[in-house]
Amino acid sequence: MTNLSEKQQAVARMRRAHELLEDEVLAEAFRRADERFVEEWRASDAEDNQKRLAAWAKAHALEAVKAELRRIINTGEHAQAVLQKLQ
Repeated sequence: MTNLSEKQQAVARMRRAHELLEDEVLAEAFRRADERFVEEWRASDAEDNQKRLAAWAKAHALEAVKAELRRIINTGEHAQAVLQKLQ
């Protein structure tokens, strides 16, 4: 981030990412999806590598979305600290 506008945008994105991670409906959707993926994996036949891998991949993709939101928050927190120092 090189300019003030980019830092302000990062802070705005941080706030939105916080809202998303704290959203009750989204949290429930993430939880239910994760439970469904784990159940798909458990219900799959031990020799059905394709089905097991697909369930694993879906669960990890869901975690990747959450990790990306946390990355946006971390970037925004850094930008916010820089902006506070400039004031």
